[in-house]
Order: sequence, then C-alpha cells, then structure tokens
Amino acid sequence: MIELKNINISFGKKECIKNGHFKAYPYQITSIIGESGTGKSSLLYLIAMLTSKSCKYYYNGKLLEFNEKDKSNFRNKEISFISQDSILIDTISVEENIKLYLQMSKSNYTVDDLLKEINLQDKKHAMPNNLSGGERQRVALACAIAKDSKIILGDEITSALDDENKKIVTKILRKCANQGKIVILVSHEDNIIENSDRIYRIEHLELILEKETSINSNTNSEVDNRNNTSCFRIFKNLFYSNKKYNLRRLLISVVVMSFIFLSALIFVTSNKKLNNENYSTNNLSINKLLAVSDESGFFHQIDGQLGCSIHFIENQEPLDTSIINQLNNLDHIKKSYDYYTFNYSMSSGNGIFENMTIKVFRDNKEILKRSNENTISVDKDYPFSIIPFFPEDEFVSNDSGIYVNSNMAYYYNIEVGDILELEINVPYAMLELNSQETSTFDDNIKAKTYYPVSCLGNKVPYKDKVIGIIDSNSQLDNEVYLHHSIMEKMINEQVEKYQKNEIEINYNIFEGYSSIMDLKPYAKAIFVDKKENVLKVQNDINEISDAVFAYNEYQSILELENNSEQIKNDTIKLAIVCILIIVTGVIIIEIFYLKKYKSTYMMLKLIGYSEKKKNKIFIIHGLYQGLIILCTAMIVYIIGSIPLIIALKTKENILLVRSSFPDFYNTFTGYAVFSWQHFIFFTCILGLILIISHFGMKVFYDRIDTIKWLRGK
Repeated sequence: MIELKNINISFGKKECIKNGHFKAYPYQITSIIGESGTGKSSLLYLIAMLTSKSCKYYYNGKLLEFNEKDKSNFRNKEISFISQDSILIDTISVEENIKLYLQMSKSNYTVDDLLKEINLQDKKHAMPNNLSGGERQRVALACAIAKDSKIILGDEITSALDDENKKIVTKILRKCANQGKIVILVSHEDNIIENSDRIYRIEHLELILEKETSINSNTNSEVDNRNNTSCFRIFKNLFYSNKKYNLRRLLISVVVMSFIFLSALIFVTSNKKLNNENYSTNNLSINKLLAVSDESGFFHQIDGQLGCSIHFIENQEPLDTSIINQLNNLDHIKKSYDYYTFNYSMSSGNGIFENMTIKVFRDNKEILKRSNENTISVDKDYPFSIIPFFPEDEFVSNDSGIYVNSNMAYYYNIEVGDILELEINVPYAMLELNSQETSTFDDNIKAKTYYPVSCLGNKVPYKDKVIGIIDSNSQLDNEVYLHHSIMEKMINEQVEKYQKNEIEINYNIFEGYSSIMDLKPYAKAIFVDKKENVLKVQNDINEISDAVFAYNEYQSILELENNSEQIKNDTIKLAIVCILIIVTGVIIIEIFYLKKYKSTYMMLKLIGYSEKKKNKIFIIHGLYQGLIILCTAMIVYIIGSIPLIIALKTKENILLVRSSFPDFYNTFTGYAVFSWQHFIFFTCILGLILIISHFGMKVFYDRIDTIKWLRGK
C-alpha cells in the first residue's frame, strides 16, 4: 500500500493541494482526476519520488525518509513510470527498448509476448521516432509491464489511442492490478475512470476521494529482489545494438582520421621543402662552398638544375692563379682547401683508361657485390668516386677511416666495420687537348669555346675500415669518403713520383693532340664563417669571373632561410588553426552525437539507476567510442602505408621505388616515421575530446530537472 500524508503542492505562489491525504492499494486501479493545472501530474511525480514536495510517504505502513540516492533505488526496484508523452529511448529500436526493461526483472515475458499484448507485432524493429503517438503509448506500457514493478504510474497514457486500443490498454492495466500491483493513473478518459477502483479528484486545493472499492487482498510488505543487470548488458542494449549510430560514428572516425593522415603527409611534404638537407647531405657542412673551375661554362649553364649536390668533378680545368688569389682575399672565409676527387675511370700514362676496384671483407671473408639483376646499373661493376671530407664537415668522426654513401653500401653489401681494399686512381698531372671544343648546353646562352682538360692518374692501393654510412641524395651516385689529408698525401706522393720520372708515361701517345701539364687544383672547398654569409660569399665568387662557379648544395635552403622564420611562424599558426578546427569540429560532432542520447540518459534517471551505475555505463560507452576511433585510425594508417610496406618486401623493390619515384620515397620515408608520432598525438587529443565531451554532457544532463524534462520544458 502507498499512503501520502500532509501533501502540499504549489507552483510559485499558486497552491494546488493543501494538506492532502492519498492512499493506493494493490489489486486496484487508482485514478486521479481534476481540471487542468490543479496538480494531478505533480501529485503523480510526488508518488514516483521524482520531486521533493512536502509530505510524509508511507509504503506498506513504513515511513520512508529517503535521500536522492535512496529515492532512485526505490524507483528502480518498485516503480514503473509511463509519462504523458510516452517517452522512449529514441536511439534504439522498439525491441531494444523493451529488452532494457526485461533485463531488470525476473519476468517470464518475452518481447514477442508483450508486442502481441499491445497489438504491435509488426513494429518490433521500428525506431520510436517512426511510431505514432498511440503506438508510443502502447510501447511505453509494454516497457512498464516488462519491468514487472509493484507500482505502475501512468500520466494520460490513453490520450492518443482510439477506442479499440483504449479497451486493450484498460484490459492490460486491469490484468496488472489483478496480479497484485498498485496501478495509479492520471486521466480524463471515461474508460479509465469507469474501470478504476479508487478515484481522487483535486478541487479547491483539496484531494477528495470520490470512489472507493473494497480491497481484494492483503499487501505484501516484502521488497522484491530484482535482477541486478550488469552495466555491459545495459550498454549492449543502449549503444552497441544501435547499428545506425555506430555506422555514423565509424564514418565520422574514418573522415577525421583520413584528414589527420593527409595532414601528416602534407606536413611532412612541406617540412621536407624547408628541411631537405636532413636527407642525404646531413653530414656535410651548410657553410661549405665549392668554387669550381668553369672554362667550359658547363656549371653556369646548368645552374638551377643541379639537384641536391655535386661532389665529384669530371671537367677538371685548373683554376687560374689570379682567381685563387682573389678567392683568398674575400671576406667571411674561415678556411679553404684544394679540392680534388678521384674518379672511377682515369687515363694512365700509357693512354689506357683504368677503373678503380674495391673488395669488401668482413670477418676475413670477402663479401661479394650484388648482381646486376633488378638494379638500375648495367655495368659489370658499379662506378664510384672518392670524395674528400674536411674537419669542418659535420661527420660523426674525423678520425682515420672510410665513409660510404647508402648507394655504395647497398650495391657492394657494405656494413660499418667492414674492411675495404681499394685500388684508387690518384691524379698526378693534367692533360689538355690542343683542339678547342664549343659548349652548346643551352640555346639561350652564348656558345663558349674551351680546351678540354682531364687528369692522368696512377692506381694506388688503399685499405681501411668503414666507420660510417651516409644517406645518398641520388640513386646514380656511388661515393666513398676519405679524409682530405689522406687524399692530399696520395696526390703529393704521385706528383713527386711524376716529377722524378718514376711514373712511366708514353708521350708519343699524347703528342700532337694534347699537352701534359702539372697538376693544379680545379676546385676549392671554402668554408664560410657564418651561415648567414654563405650566399654573399657565393655571389662574390661568381662575380670574380665567368671562369669560376661557386656552388652550395644547400643553396635553395639558404635562399629560403631569409624568410624561414616567417614561414615557420606561419606554419605554426596554420598548424594551430588546423588543430583547433579539428578539435572544434570533433567536439561539435561529439556533442551532436551525445545529444542523441539525451533521452537515454534521462530515461536512466527516470528508471532509477544510481549515479554509480549511470557513470559506469557512460564510461563504457566512452571507451567503446575511443576503441572505434583507435581501430579506425590504425586501419587508415595501415592502408595509407601499404605502398611502403609492399616496397619494403624486398630490397630490390625498394630500390625500384627509390629510383623511379625518389620524391615519393623521400616523402613517404619521412612520413612513415613522423606519422606515428602524429597518430599518437591526435589519438590523445581525440581521447581527451571524448573525455571532455562525455563529462560535459553528463554534467549538463545531471543538471536537467527530470520534471521539466517530462513536461517537455
């Protein structure tokens, strides 16, 4: 039995019920009637423990003095409430709505049984928004029956029904009462009033008992032990089963993660343009210039088409002495060196071109080079050049030893620690042709005549340990790096032998078409004092004469650095804006997504779930959404990385990718490293958004007054 004493209900200054007294018994239908605005629904909310209006509440003769937590627990165990608008959870189907209540009870009903009782078998898989008002009322009644509570409260639950369905609903309510339940209804319907056992009318601030029928049975004071439904089962009903919203969430996650994937790729691409020195030449000084003799005009005419770098020099015209003197007098030069390269093929004293050779030893065993199959080289050997490095270069070590570039390491299977046995072409004299040639590189530039110059060299054995591998900037250049002092010593030894006539030279071969000259430097390695002065020194050198060309492999970078700070600032601002757009967009999407679950959260409050249980359900929901985002991100990143994964299957394939699509390879290699940092960062950001959004919406929903929500305010 329910008994309320000293009932006082008012709205602001308007009183509705004053010192009222209300009783309702099991096995009976009790109706509350009266004019609109007299407080009928407010009395029902008081009985449902949804409000804290002043009264004394007795249940089965026991005075209940509950706090909010106790009220929720009582509502969860003892009360089924059917609102005037027949509120259902809009994001799940009719079937899942009923299942949610069935899980809370020990009822033997099934979903099909209940749908049959309310004559809605064909609406099992329908969404609540697709139901008419009358259909929603019947589904809400089915949910109340499914919960199998001892108290059923209904607010105008037949207002949208036709006469036939009113009879069906009345019959169901009578059946519930006959099972010993307390049925309390607010209604204007004659059909309900006529079938009521007790009728209270609210009139002139009084709660008047108009009709009373004898009680059919004694009440049972025992509290029903209901099923304690697990949070995971509730989550499965409320969220996991909602395929429509889960699909939408998945699509949103794919779009967001694809955008992040592309942003990482774009960032790496643009970052490459500003920082391309990080690839291939990261061990050479940015302050270094090569001043190359250019009698032929070759370098001037291909300026702007040099690619990343030129290390070895094939057109060895000697630098004029006057040019060298002017170079030495330029400002901002920290140090300069004579620059020679040992080229793969060089003419010997008998006129025969000799090629350098290399043998690789590891643990006293010779390591064979790769075969020519599936490579870009068609020669029997892989041509290579010997390049000097200097103390000012940013190598790991300037100690004695050999560096090779990554191409060289690949083709000859070289690893750090291997021993290389080389036969090196060391120049000792220069050979100038007597006949002039005309440079015809570019129709837009005036042709230039010059005397071609090459070097005479002698093969010198050299053996040393590999102490480092340098990233290559080209798939065509194989390079071995020796300390300049070692190369200078080799040259001096061979020049001395040449001057002492210890090197056999067949002058008859060269007589008539060429002249043999003493070896002179054909380039200077110049180190500038400061990075900011490199471009100035480069321009000063190029203004000395057309016969000298100053080249810096970082020229494009240095030109950009005049605006680099602004570019970096703009990039940072753009990155911040993009992140804010992504974050704001995701928050908006998340809020709209969670707004769909407003009815879910409010229904959980109405049903009487505790704060702890509601929090658990929404935490599980948040983790589930986070798992969707994480899995989606992984899939997007893996799909995006497929080209590189395929390429890495074999070294031959990666070589083909590198040689055929160098820009793609460079960008994607950088991306492969960077993208996972990008991924982790944005996954953390999105996780934070989920937490903030879920927490914010929970706080917002907690502040919503249940009564106002039921009234649609």
